Amino acid sequence: MKKLSPVSLFILLLTVILLLPPGVAHAQTSTQDTLEIIRPDSLQADSLEADTQKSDFDTTLFYDARIIDTDVKARMTYLIGEAVVKYRTMTLTAEKITLDFNNNLLIAEGVPDTIYTFNEDSTEKKMEITQKGTPFFSDGGDKMSGYQMIYNYRSEKARIIRCRTDYEGGYYYGEHIKKVGDKVLNVSHGWYTTCDKEDDPHFHFRSRRMKVIPKSMVVAKPIVMYIGNIPVAALPFAFFPNKGGRHSGVIIPRYGQSYQEGRYIQGLGYYWATNDYTDVQTRMNYYDRSGIMLDGRFRYNKRYVLSGNVEGSITNKEFTTGRKVKRWDLRFYHNHTIDPTLRVTANGTFLSDDSFYKNYSSNINQRLTRQLRSNATVNKSWTGSKNSITVNVSHVRDLESGEQTVTMPQFSFRHSQRQIFKFEKQKGTMRTRQRRRDEIEDAEPRWYHSIYYSYNSQLFNTIRTGGTDSYGAPKPKKEDRRVDHSASLSMSSPSKFFGWLGWNQSLSYQERWFDKSLDYSLDTETKKIVADTVSGFASLRTFSYSTSANTKLYGMFPFAIGRIQAFRHVVTPSVSFSYQPDFSDPRWGYYQEIADSTGVIQKNNRFFYSVGRGARRNISFSVSNLFQMKTRGKEEDAKENKYDLFNIDFSSGYNFEADSLNLANLSTSMRANPTRRLSISARTSHSFYAFDWSQNRQVNQYVWDKGMLPRLTSLNLSLSLRLEGKRKSAGDDARSGKTDGEFIADYQTANQLSSEVTDEGSPDVFQEGYDRFQAEEDFGGLDISWSTSLSFNFNLSSYDPRRPTKRYYMDISGMKVKLTKNWDINYQAHIDLRKKQIVRHSFNFRRDLHCWEMIFRWVPSGLGREFYLRINVKATQLQDIKVEKRGGRSSILHY
Repeated sequence: MKKLSPVSLFILLLTVILLLPPGVAHAQTSTQDTLEIIRPDSLQADSLEADTQKSDFDTTLFYDARIIDTDVKARMTYLIGEAVVKYRTMTLTAEKITLDFNNNLLIAEGVPDTIYTFNEDSTEKKMEITQKGTPFFSDGGDKMSGYQMIYNYRSEKARIIRCRTDYEGGYYYGEHIKKVGDKVLNVSHGWYTTCDKEDDPHFHFRSRRMKVIPKSMVVAKPIVMYIGNIPVAALPFAFFPNKGGRHSGVIIPRYGQSYQEGRYIQGLGYYWATNDYTDVQTRMNYYDRSGIMLDGRFRYNKRYVLSGNVEGSITNKEFTTGRKVKRWDLRFYHNHTIDPTLRVTANGTFLSDDSFYKNYSSNINQRLTRQLRSNATVNKSWTGSKNSITVNVSHVRDLESGEQTVTMPQFSFRHSQRQIFKFEKQKGTMRTRQRRRDEIEDAEPRWYHSIYYSYNSQLFNTIRTGGTDSYGAPKPKKEDRRVDHSASLSMSSPSKFFGWLGWNQSLSYQERWFDKSLDYSLDTETKKIVADTVSGFASLRTFSYSTSANTKLYGMFPFAIGRIQAFRHVVTPSVSFSYQPDFSDPRWGYYQEIADSTGVIQKNNRFFYSVGRGARRNISFSVSNLFQMKTRGKEEDAKENKYDLFNIDFSSGYNFEADSLNLANLSTSMRANPTRRLSISARTSHSFYAFDWSQNRQVNQYVWDKGMLPRLTSLNLSLSLRLEGKRKSAGDDARSGKTDGEFIADYQTANQLSSEVTDEGSPDVFQEGYDRFQAEEDFGGLDISWSTSLSFNFNLSSYDPRRPTKRYYMDISGMKVKLTKNWDINYQAHIDLRKKQIVRHSFNFRRDLHCWEMIFRWVPSGLGREFYLRINVKATQLQDIKVEKRGGRSSILHY
């Protein structure tokens, strides 16, 4: 059901009241929840008998007043003194409500009243005449007031004098409002604003004559916009939609000027809300020197079923050269959930040329995106089986190199992880539970219950074309057709071995099928090894195994000082081992060995897929240290609190298959949060091998053989700090609660008093707080709200000790300063501390102007340097009333 406006709700209430037959409605509630009516013309002067009849209302009409007076002969009823009429959720109040049955009128109005006030500079009384009990109508959150409300319940016409109401964030006023039809209201001398200062708004729209068609439109002529009491813009007539929610209408354009394109109009168009599920938007951009660009968008959305959009643009002139050429872009997105187990998604981007966004877009992210991706995907799953399939078709185009990759199709099947031997807790019969209660109720899963398996299969059909190599020659066409199979077994111990040791292991198997392979031979003329493609089935099988073990050790250190009770040290050592054979060994048949022109044996991969060379037999070990503090609560019965102080982790490894440098670097990481505002982290890497300066590389010799400690190869330090300050509360400052004018007046008064002389004719220097040796300070300190986040980073790379590289920088983000109640400043920056220069920074200023706001953004330097100034009305329904000025990249093209 659509929501009615306050005026329409008021008319509805009056209609309900006056659908009654002429008479006096006494506030009596019957069992049928109806209203009992007594007709004045049926009453006799010498009799108390009365004819009654029932109304057909679906609920009771209530009314009340201090005085209820009925003039039977004159057929008038008066509700005087805080009169109230209620029907459903609607309420009408006034000091006086009159029912005129002769003229079929209901009149709600206030009554004159006098009040006495005293002048500020005297005790003389001043009499003022005001209106008491102004008519007020409300229905839920909708409210309306007026000097007088008159309703003819026969003709269903109404008149409201000096009506005021607020509706959907706006405030309306009309000298006279007349209801002249079922759906037509005439308003004379009306105005509208979103400023809540109703008596003196900062801006408003005024019209001498208005016609309001609820839930349709408002037609006004003429219409004048006022800033304060100054008219600034006028139109001979205007019409506005008067519909809530989404509705069709003209899109207000943006005007401006660009250095390269001259004057422009952007965004002039029309929005068409076709129905509840779709809409269409068309816009036109006109540039004085370059012509016209058109763009459009079609959207659709049905909740939980499908959604998507299609959008594109076209222009007939190239902005940078001025040549007439059609340039365009087209984008689409579609998401369709056919049922909870079947979903289809598709998206695509198409351009007339590779530099379209680079020339036309002001969006930094869009300009930096140099790949176009289009794909369509179908996902299907089966509930309860853990099986799912995915079919994908995609196209990727590199805008820089021109290389294109087409996948048609990619098919994937997945069976998620599942137990091989499922554990089910037996219930047993009553007799069994009595005989073997401990065995059945306390049964634990066996080790084989923790064995899981999973399976994945993928089919690829990929074609790569275009692009050039490092010598500028076109790259040959590459085709990749294969089927991958991957199966894995994993086991995680359900309980700790020996009560303290955790153990996990995993076995992974992959198999890939190809429709062709490579055969290598030595070309006797060029003395180079060449490859020939051989059609036919070929398979590649690989596997790997890994296992790991870990435990935890705890240490407690009592330390009873204040609320601190103890410190705890948690040590988590872990060891892991992984193994994979050398699949380049001739026994596997994946590499073809052939001697080159010098007689050296070369290993060549036979597949269009990278096969790792060399075995992997690694052991890795790590030690994690967590330091915690335990404190007691502020009160004796409060619970204890535990805080993480900092972490220090160490890790390294050993490769048994490497011919040298078997021991991996020692990696150390530290993290600490001393307070919730400060975060510190550090990472280091140390090598156990010496550096030979003559060979300019590490050699297979441990540093301790030379009496040295492990060598630092890299260091990363990071510090994040959040700071903030709040405005002092009332009473903390002598200025609290005072305006600038009041404070200055008090300051001048204090100076005047301090300049008075004593009996000896000299200033009073013996007053409390006076210091003859210190200069008087007129400035009492900075009393503003502010916050900022600072991040310091330092990076050191020292693989070659002779040529270390350093980089340190600082980021300022979220720096917000509230200078006054209405002024906000936001600053962001990235600063290279080594080069002592600001890489990029930006300022954002915001000024609250009550019902307006001003925003100024300034990026002084960098790729996206620009400025943007906007003064606009806050209300969303008037968001297009604004003044804008742009400069820089966002001004359309260049600076």
